[in-house]
Amino acid sequence: MNNVSWLDLSACDGFRRLVDSLSDDLGDRRNVLLLLPAPVPDDSILDALGVRLDERSFLVQRIYLSDDETIGPGQLLIDELGVPWPDAAEPCSASNVIRGLLRQSDVDAWPDVIVVQGLAAQTCGTRDRWIWFGREWAGLSQGVRVVSRGLPRICLVARANDMASPLLGETVGLSIRYWWGFPSVLEHSLLIRNSSDGLSFGALERWREKVIPAIAGQDIDLAEHLWREPDIDMRVLLSFLREVAASRGWTRSRLTAWNALDLAHRPSSRSRSPAPDERVRELWAQGALSNTLEHGIELSAVAQAVLGKEADIAHRLWRGQAGLLLPMLDTVRLQICGELDRRYGTKWALDWVYPETNREVEELRTSHFSCEWGHLESVLACGESQALWSRRRIVSLARHLRNELAHYKPCALKDYAEFVTEANRLGLQC
Repeated sequence: MNNVSWLDLSACDGFRRLVDSLSDDLGDRRNVLLLLPAPVPDDSILDALGVRLDERSFLVQRIYLSDDETIGPGQLLIDELGVPWPDAAEPCSASNVIRGLLRQSDVDAWPDVIVVQGLAAQTCGTRDRWIWFGREWAGLSQGVRVVSRGLPRICLVARANDMASPLLGETVGLSIRYWWGFPSVLEHSLLIRNSSDGLSFGALERWREKVIPAIAGQDIDLAEHLWREPDIDMRVLLSFLREVAASRGWTRSRLTAWNALDLAHRPSSRSRSPAPDERVRELWAQGALSNTLEHGIELSAVAQAVLGKEADIAHRLWRGQAGLLLPMLDTVRLQICGELDRRYGTKWALDWVYPETNREVEELRTSHFSCEWGHLESVLACGESQALWSRRRIVSLARHLRNELAHYKPCALKDYAEFVTEANRLGLQC
């Protein structure tokens, strides 16, 4: 594990669909604006899009932005495309750059697509100038056809934080796409599995695969931190999440301004929309929101920590642990019931010690494999079961874990690891 790049988001179906959408938009002679939340990097999507455009034999010209904010979009395009510009006093507006392009005789030298690199790292002012320029370019270029070609399409990938709503309005010739709705919890789990060396898939790897997506949601930066520190109880987790919030400048007042309290007081809702709703857009843009197929729209655990939503964070931790542990616990329970059946026949379930409730009695008469952990522990405490006393400890460990989860309490990593170690020692599958 080195850094966040271990999670290869390009393996997600959502990522691939987004790249396909961008490629199709550009192929349909539309300009493209892709908006990213913080802290999603732009390099992975630009690299994948470049590969897809090359596969479609598009002529692509990449324009790299510098830190010099005095060079506007029009001037940079003039310089990069070699547009004739006889009058230095003429403003470098989109309409004037288009007229300059049309004065060129070598139309075949035009790129099909202009990809602006590095916009996500620019200030909001530079970003907004490029978006306004792109909107104007998109509108003007729709009516321009030279021979069988149109003007080059511009592809912009920018951060969405602190963006004025007018920038996001629909306009002719411009598709606005959003990094939204991926990875899902399942995709996140598979990304973590695929990030391993493939040589082992032990207790810690299984824990990470289930617990990290449950806490981090779509916050890949947070997922990296949790990978490095998987052994965190609720107290340590809350402190850690608040430290992450401080490093991001998230305060209660800022989250409130982004409409977080309204969202925190409502149950999560599922959204299949291709874009975040306006009421949660700034939360999404700041990286404080997830939208997964499994759990819908949820505040980031980091934001929940700032707002004092400890119960919600505990639920997320429990949710991941329950999906991991409950099937493991039941697998071990069924194996021990099977061992008792094979060694002692049918008498062990009811003859040695009587269950505490009539419900258990009826269930055990129907099937010995319905034996619950409490009764199983009592059975193994009897002298008649001496041959299987080696199972006492794992039953005790399993009962504790099951009771914690049954009461919606997160478990400790050390208790889970101890259970798995004991199962392995006994040759039990889990």
